[in-house]
Amino acid sequence: MSTGLNPIWSQGPTMLPMSYKLLAHRTGGKGGDVIPSNLPTIADTTDFDALQNLPNFDEMLAKRIDQAEMSPKVVAQYKKVTGKTDHDIARMDAETYADHIMAGIRANLAA
Repeated sequence: MSTGLNPIWSQGPTMLPMSYKLLAHRTGGKGGDVIPSNLPTIADTTDFDALQNLPNFDEMLAKRIDQAEMSPKVVAQYKKVTGKTDHDIARMDAETYADHIMAGIRANLAA
């Protein structure tokens, strides 16, 4: 590597600007450069209430139970519409199959 060249060579899907370009226009809360002591935040600690930040586990559990109860019906509908057998489904990409089934479950629960 010779003097004056960029130290990073990126191509294709990993192509990124050089770090000096990425870090050129960052500012802290008061308009200066960002350092660990002045990171920009949405809210400070006086606005944070830990008790209000707790998730509703009963609501989350009820949603998962509804989804689980709906899944056999959606799987049967999926097999009927697509004409796939259990063997065909076993050979499918698991992520794609899960996306299709969950889309069906969400659609049925929303109706």
